[in-house]
Amino acid sequence: MIERFTAQRATSPDYALAEGAVWNATQRQVGWIDIPRGELIVGELANDLSIAPVRTRRIDATVGALAVATDGTWVVGGAESLIVAGESLHQLTQVLPHDSGRRLNDGTADPHGRYLVGTASLSDPHEGNSLWCWDPVGGIRLVRSSVLLSNGVGFSPSGQTIYHVDSKAYAVDHASYDPTTGTVGKWQRFTDVTDGQPDGLTIDSDGCLWVAIWGAGRVRRYSPHGEVLAEIAVDAPLTSSVAFAGQALDIIVITTARRGLDDATLRAYPDAGALFTARSPVRGMHAHRVRLSEDTQIMR
Repeated sequence: MIERFTAQRATSPDYALAEGAVWNATQRQVGWIDIPRGELIVGELANDLSIAPVRTRRIDATVGALAVATDGTWVVGGAESLIVAGESLHQLTQVLPHDSGRRLNDGTADPHGRYLVGTASLSDPHEGNSLWCWDPVGGIRLVRSSVLLSNGVGFSPSGQTIYHVDSKAYAVDHASYDPTTGTVGKWQRFTDVTDGQPDGLTIDSDGCLWVAIWGAGRVRRYSPHGEVLAEIAVDAPLTSSVAFAGQALDIIVITTARRGLDDATLRAYPDAGALFTARSPVRGMHAHRVRLSEDTQIMR
């Protein structure tokens, strides 16, 4: 039997296209981004599961991914570059060339501190996108090509399986992964989604995937074998990312969007674009952190 939950609205403001929710255990805060506004937002999580934004910072023309560094600072996927957002902004590495017709979109750190980040086309058709990996020792390299729209990335508790969403293929894929070397095996289909597009994802301590289903107003929990175990209903159709938060990692944070919805849909879903929360029956895992070199920390 599928467990069913309902999320509650957590933020007073709403956002054009909120994404990339991450729990920063060092700062005890939730971070997320608003893609078209190029903003990083940081909020405080209250006992009633509400989230109060306390800081908003413009990072780039667009932002597409968010992670936490080993020292607790934020590492943001800007339009074309990875950017460390400390006391000042510092470009960590250029991922995309200028005027590529693409932007960075969704990513995460791996167990060894690398930063994996994908790309999205700026206009239709969605094709020719990819997944990249920044290594603090080896620099930037291609991990996966021929992706329609790269989205959520995550790792099993052992770090030996990588999961990757291709939203326009309506699919979540997986492959073997060597967390020591960052070597990726052959990609295989994990699950297909038929009632919307899979978007952001996170993985709990049991190794189950929680996937935001864009267009369906749902977050779905899958077992490591692809069986649907649970579903969270969200009163906003464009669910974009999901993360575990709180000191016990037992609170689910869900981002949504309002950009692209027509007036009738916005009237039907006035909470579209807000963040939502729900109490989780299981605990998540602490987000892996981007490992910055000593030179990077000095330059920041």
